[in-house]
Amino acid sequence: MAKCFHCGEVLEGYPFVCKLCNEAHCGKHRLPELHECINVAVYRDTSYRTTQQQKNLEMKMIKSSGSYLPETSSRQYMSTSQLGGTHTTLKMQGFFGEQTIHFLGNPHQAAFLGGMIFGMVLASTFLFAGFLQQSIILLLIASGMTLAGGLGFEILYLLRKQTAQQYGITTAFGIWPLGIAITLITHLIAFTFYTFGFFYDQGGNVRTRAYTAMMGIGSSLGLWLVGRYLLPLLILPAAGISIYLSIFLGILSLTFQQFVWWALLELLPWGILDGKKIMDYNGWYYAVFLLAAIFCFYEQLVNPLSLSGLL
Repeated sequence: MAKCFHCGEVLEGYPFVCKLCNEAHCGKHRLPELHECINVAVYRDTSYRTTQQQKNLEMKMIKSSGSYLPETSSRQYMSTSQLGGTHTTLKMQGFFGEQTIHFLGNPHQAAFLGGMIFGMVLASTFLFAGFLQQSIILLLIASGMTLAGGLGFEILYLLRKQTAQQYGITTAFGIWPLGIAITLITHLIAFTFYTFGFFYDQGGNVRTRAYTAMMGIGSSLGLWLVGRYLLPLLILPAAGISIYLSIFLGILSLTFQQFVWWALLELLPWGILDGKKIMDYNGWYYAVFLLAAIFCFYEQLVNPLSLSGLL
């Protein structure tokens, strides 16, 4: 028997399927605002209602004429089945107006690409120095940090996906083109805003999305702990096996330590960021994760570890 996605009540007869999240609900929670639909803002948007009226008119014309009329209005939000399935886009309103976030057909590739952007920004100093000094070693270090960033984001995605699937949530990493420019510009100025992309969750409710977000933040801080304390312990023993293995672990450690910056950004209580999802569910949980991220950041700031120090 089908159950209401929001309250778990067994549904008798035909369920009410929400057009925004494609989940089945009981009569009590059939409306988007009553089952805490993730796209409830779309439901309240006049442009969505206009689009739905246009679709209804087209369907009437199709039924009356027996012919197919192509949909002329562009979809602004994705269904659960589309998210991460093929290359799709998500239109969002923000400070810079309407922006487009791109989701690649393969979510693993999207997460790895986002991580490579993250690692490339971190490695920019080695990259520029390598070109100026024509140093192969510095260029290899920059390449290693880029790949390490991709590996880190792939780990984040896998852990997040595992939690999301337990609650029937679809998660994927989206690339924000304007955010890439913001990341590069702020990196050249002083404080880097890593806004090149975001993890987007579809489905579930406030509680389950918050659990998925907490896994995302916890995974980022977990990578920081691995890079800060575990990997440095392995560098010296690895040198006895291979100097290249030791250097690889040093690069991995240096890159993973920077994931505290990603955790702090994701904890901002805005828009589709994880901080907003946790804050909407429980302010105390948000405070705990924020304090943990601040502690890690303080430790990183007071006692930074360089690659030369690690090796």
